[in-house]
Amino acid sequence: MRSSKTPAVLSTALLSIGALAGCVAGSTEDSSDDQQTSGTVEFWTINLKGNYEDYIQGLIDDYEAANDGVEIEWVDVPGGEINQKLLASLASGDVPDVVQLIDADLGSFGDALSDLTPFYSEDDLSAYLPTLVDSVRRQDALMAVPWIYGGAPTAWYNGQLLEQAGIAAADLPTTWDEAFEFGRRVKETTGLCGFSELPRVAVLQSEGVTVLNDDRTQATLNTPEAAAVLDKWREAYRAGAVCPGAVSEDIRNLPETLDNGLAAGVVGGVYGLPANLINTKNNAPEVYQHLVVSDAVQGAAGNYVIPGVNALAVPQGSDIKEVAADFILHVTSPDAQLEFCGLAPIFPSTTQTLEGSVFTDLDESDPQDAARKHAIDALPVVITQQIPAQLEDAYLKEIRAFMTSDVAATDTLATVEEAWNTLLAEQAG
Repeated sequence: MRSSKTPAVLSTALLSIGALAGCVAGSTEDSSDDQQTSGTVEFWTINLKGNYEDYIQGLIDDYEAANDGVEIEWVDVPGGEINQKLLASLASGDVPDVVQLIDADLGSFGDALSDLTPFYSEDDLSAYLPTLVDSVRRQDALMAVPWIYGGAPTAWYNGQLLEQAGIAAADLPTTWDEAFEFGRRVKETTGLCGFSELPRVAVLQSEGVTVLNDDRTQATLNTPEAAAVLDKWREAYRAGAVCPGAVSEDIRNLPETLDNGLAAGVVGGVYGLPANLINTKNNAPEVYQHLVVSDAVQGAAGNYVIPGVNALAVPQGSDIKEVAADFILHVTSPDAQLEFCGLAPIFPSTTQTLEGSVFTDLDESDPQDAARKHAIDALPVVITQQIPAQLEDAYLKEIRAFMTSDVAATDTLATVEEAWNTLLAEQAG
């Protein structure tokens, strides 16, 4: 809760999340004697005011009307600034009461976030998808409540290219090995590539590789199983099954895509979220009308690993935690999320919301609706990768080099492990 304090002044010096987290972790203690049951709840969101101001303000107005003496102060923060802004507020002691974060970043704040377990019953938490609740737990502590995310990955293909390659819809790939074979066949018959993707951290996890130890302090991804996965990917890349431009760092402008007609499809992964079809519909309508939608490919673990879920957390320094926790239930309620999902191409964390018309009244002849249906069916096996962006970036830097080199997979993974362990040590302070 914000009082009339002087705002903290941010230094322009580049401060890492890890270094700052080390300074603030555990620095604020919960004092139940100082907790308030009315007053102002400061609520931070990420990039929502521009497109969804009426919706969020409506949630706030409804809550204030039902709770005398409570005022919600809404602060919308640019996405790239949320972690740095929160760390600065934690260091100053002038914290928000509810803050939107990505589940993978929860560990970056150490003990500076509250364990919300005392505020929610098992019945409260049963409203949410179990795998998403698991994604916001750290050991036995509930560090946040899951909110919105992009859904499960789906696959879609250029139907005209499938015909040229002689590939029937029933023969579309369901595993990464089948995806490589699919890509090879496309290359041999059409001269084009199969798909643009890389063996990201999520791919390793989907193949059953454990990338961090249980307490998330050490990298564990340098294994024979992980090396075998990388070797298969590089072989497929060299064969043209995986598009040459997949190694590009500019993922918004890949050289070969389904939209520009140079790739046969999107097989899932980071590019396979249903909302991405909006781009194809707008930018390549002639491709969109011939799309064939299917289940995304899976690894040996039989799940779908998504980048992350937006969650709502309460900093330890808040002096109005009980009200903040109750407000989170209001924001993430099934009805509130159903309304939000009707406004944006997102998916809810609550199972009841999936019974709403947004998710049931679908025209499966339309590719985007068909993709939504496949994504809904896949939600029971969705897990989040829970890997902070710094670790993913360090990994991808080495993987891009690996794909175009002769460096041994084990050497690449050793380099990644060293980089990860350094970052994890900095985060631990």
